[in-house]
Amino acid sequence: MDGWLIRSENYQALHTLLPKWQGKLKAIYIDPPYNTGVDEFLYVDSFKHSSWLTMMENRLAVAKSLLAGDGIIFISIGDLNPQEGESYRLQMLASSIFPKRFGNLIWRKRGGIGSFSERDMTENHEYVLVQGNEEAFLYHNILSEQKLDEFSNVDGRGAYRWMGLLGPSQQTKEKRPNLNYELLVHPETLQLVGFRYAVHGSEVYDLRTRTEDENLAETVIRIARPAKPPG
Repeated sequence: MDGWLIRSENYQALHTLLPKWQGKLKAIYIDPPYNTGVDEFLYVDSFKHSSWLTMMENRLAVAKSLLAGDGIIFISIGDLNPQEGESYRLQMLASSIFPKRFGNLIWRKRGGIGSFSERDMTENHEYVLVQGNEEAFLYHNILSEQKLDEFSNVDGRGAYRWMGLLGPSQQTKEKRPNLNYELLVHPETLQLVGFRYAVHGSEVYDLRTRTEDENLAETVIRIARPAKPPG
């Protein structure tokens, strides 16, 4: 913004920006009073809930006008006292003004075990609400050109790639046999008849069928049991 510095009450400052910047801003970040009930700041931080919400509504409405159609707004808010604080009220207010909600960022504001000890829990984090206008987005694409080449299949929704059920960080049956549970299916009826898993290194067959076929369990076990390794 050409290095503009506006020294003003924020509501008047926002209206000062409107004539030149209406509908042009890509991102806005605001850190409003959290309405903690403590007046130890240079600004008022002890409003009635209704007064605080009215103040925020007026300013967020102007901020929406300043944002471009694809613009994003980030709003900091604390949650020191969930019953009396403003975090959930602000969430509802912001969602009523901005058509798109991306979610909330949670950030740890201090090191150590905690910061402020409230009535019931120790609190050491705050939130950043992320909202936007109708065409708002956070990124177009975060994939490299090399990764994009892997998306060689195309359907009505766009490009995609085939992937296995196990990701690179997940464990296989061989690495973690105690976390592997297999389904046993009858080879002819395709009926689910039980499970196979490992207990202390030994395979266990848990059959859950009441069929009258006396050979069913033997058939399933014989087909499902893996071949013994050579030697």
